[in-house]
Amino acid sequence: MQSLRAGSLDYVFDRLRALRYAACAVFALLALSGCVSRERGVAYARAQPVALLSPRPAPRTPLYLEVWPTVHGTAAGPLFPHMGLHSGDRIGLQARTSRAAHVYLIHCDGSDLLSVFPAAGPIQFPADERVALPAVGQDLRLTDAPGAEALYIVASQEPLDRSDPRLEAALARARESDGLHGCGSKLEALLIGSSEHARRAHARRSIAPEREREREQKQGALRGIEGSQAYPSVARAFSEEDGVIVLRFRYRHLP
Repeated sequence: MQSLRAGSLDYVFDRLRALRYAACAVFALLALSGCVSRERGVAYARAQPVALLSPRPAPRTPLYLEVWPTVHGTAAGPLFPHMGLHSGDRIGLQARTSRAAHVYLIHCDGSDLLSVFPAAGPIQFPADERVALPAVGQDLRLTDAPGAEALYIVASQEPLDRSDPRLEAALARARESDGLHGCGSKLEALLIGSSEHARRAHARRSIAPEREREREQKQGALRGIEGSQAYPSVARAFSEEDGVIVLRFRYRHLP
């Protein structure tokens, strides 16, 4: 009886020992697998440091434009919306952009003639400096074609042939022909473009067309977000996602 009991105990101990060995083997395999995975992860990280460690690109800050329009002649001082001017009066312009930008001056006179300044292409603006338009000492003089007139200042963060090729092509045609009869709604549609501002205006126009048309006649920023109007002598705007700003100045050219 004692020998049988001793044999049973030995059998139990052998089974426990076998189970312990099996558990140790499984633990060792798991540990080895974990080490291999970690080594592979380290090797992958070392092989591709740029993909794992490069920072996210910073969001683009909008372009900012300020314009100071001034009248000289029968009236003197800031150019206000729908102001009455006479032949021989001069309009002087100064502008500033928050960063280097490509700037155009566009004039539509009373005979629907579209002119672009300068004729050679955009004016290259440095960052945060006042620049005279179209050049230092050169004001825009009103000729003998009375009617409703408008000035447009276009500022683009990128070259306009990249940010708005259709608008650049229209301005190039006007420059090549030394003036072009093409003002009005078609020109303003090109100037407005397809920015978020234009999409919101289109949605408002479908709901209240008369009210929206009246509001559009008064606004100064055709493209971009109009800035504070605390100082009426200064027009301000921020660009939207396309990086283009268009400010409009309307006035009446009286006989």
